[in-house]
Amino acid sequence: MKRSLVLIVAVLVGCTRGQTCTFPSGGGTAKIAAECLDGTLLGVDGDALIAYQLFNVPGPGTSAFRLDTRVGTRTTLTSDVYARPRPIVANGELYFLACDNTPTSATCRFQAVPTAGGPARTIVELSPEQAPGGLINGFAVDDASIYWIGSAVWSAPLAGGTGTQLADAHGDEKLVAVDATGLYAASTVCPGAFEKISLDGSTRTPIINESIGSVAARDGVVYWMEPTSPPENGGCSSGGGGSGGGCGGPEFGSLRSWSADAGVQTVQTSIDGFGALVLDRSLVWTVGAVGPHCQSPNLNGIVQLVDGAPMTLVTSGDEGLFGSLVTDGLNLYGITPASIWRVPFR
Repeated sequence: MKRSLVLIVAVLVGCTRGQTCTFPSGGGTAKIAAECLDGTLLGVDGDALIAYQLFNVPGPGTSAFRLDTRVGTRTTLTSDVYARPRPIVANGELYFLACDNTPTSATCRFQAVPTAGGPARTIVELSPEQAPGGLINGFAVDDASIYWIGSAVWSAPLAGGTGTQLADAHGDEKLVAVDATGLYAASTVCPGAFEKISLDGSTRTPIINESIGSVAARDGVVYWMEPTSPPENGGCSSGGGGSGGGCGGPEFGSLRSWSADAGVQTVQTSIDGFGALVLDRSLVWTVGAVGPHCQSPNLNGIVQLVDGAPMTLVTSGDEGLFGSLVTDGLNLYGITPASIWRVPFR
């Protein structure tokens, strides 16, 4: 009897109230209980979802998890994540900021842990100048380096080393994306500004002087959600790469793009209360019931741009908004307060 009890506990790690934490095999749209992860989705590693617990106040001790959706087991990858900025999944690793707080200061470092599980390694120890008071205004990684904004724009090799200053920081800008051609930074207060910084920090290219929402970039083309707030807010919303949507937030928005050759382009207009933006096989974003539509739960969904036109892949109904969205290239995974959804690309 004792052995049976131990076996049951092992199988149900990460689930509560008897919930099933495995997706059915064979593909197709499916969902499991949100309690299986109880966090914000960060990425996908094979059959596993990577997530962490997001708290509103930055601080040490936040945990990141791996949920194996074949067998339903959840494993803690690390408990040393500084709650903000959001960790990043790339290159088979989870990258995060870790800090040791004292009453008067914070000693911080960027670390990485394999998404398959294993010991964490330190990429770079941060000086007080590189992370003043433990505050980082966003970071990004490519296949060779980690980039962040502290007192300036910095970089360090992923293999480990010291930080190198690339450029001065412009006011309250936040690093929101990177691709093979450069870094993308956005102002975090109205009226907003969005610009591209070369990977060596030598040049800056203004993109648009407006507040922006979620951002995705690839091969020199950057896409962003542009909130459109009610007139009483002066048409201004909190930008800087955050998620829009939610009752009382921007009522509508536009999906826009920029490249050095084409300039600013409008891809899609009149998007209802948007949130996450994903660029993989095509552009995908989440929408939510906002403003006068707050009583219309069927507007909560995931939308893919197919042949230049928006196509709703799924609606969550009264489960609420999709708070985060990730992909493995074949399926999209989104989380509502009630469920984690698996939705195939079209």
